[in-house]
Amino acid sequence: MANAYFKAGGGTFHISPETDEVIVTNDITDATMKGGYGLPCRAWNKVSPARQPFCRSFVGHKRPGWYAIVDRINGYIRMEPEYAPRNPETFDEDVSFIIEKDKFFPGFSVSESYSLPRHFIRRMPDGRARVVEYVESTPEFRDAVSLSNVGDNSVKGKSTQCLH
Repeated sequence: MANAYFKAGGGTFHISPETDEVIVTNDITDATMKGGYGLPCRAWNKVSPARQPFCRSFVGHKRPGWYAIVDRINGYIRMEPEYAPRNPETFDEDVSFIIEKDKFFPGFSVSESYSLPRHFIRRMPDGRARVVEYVESTPEFRDAVSLSNVGDNSVKGKSTQCLH
C-alpha cells in the first residue's frame, strides 16, 4: 500500500470519488489509508537501467486497473483506466514516476514524473496532488516535494517491497 507524508504537511493519498483526482489529506480514516499500490512502472523498458529500480506506477486499491496519471495540461494527478486512456500513445510514460531517496533531506524521497522530467509531486493548498517544475532549490520547494514513507507496508503478514 503506497503511503506518503509531505515534509511541508499533508498526510495520506486518497482518490476523490467525485473527480478521480488524487487528494492528499490530513484526515486518517479507513478510506484515506487505502490510496493505492505501487507497481513496477509501465515505462520500464524506456527508463535507463540505473533508474529502473526506482520507477513505479501506482494503481487504486478499489480499481486496480486505474492508474495515477499526470494530466499534461494542468499537472494534477488523477486516476485513469488502462483500458480507456485519454492519451494511449503516452499512457505508459504518464503513469510512471521515479522515486528518489534522500534527494533534498535524509530519510525523505521525491517522486518525479517520468513524462515531465524535473517535475515533482507536491500537495497543493487545496489538497490536490500536482507535479510542479523544479525551477530553484528554495527551502519552500524542497519541503513541498519531499515525502517520507513512500512505500509499501506489510499487511496481515504479507511481504511487500519498499519503494524507497
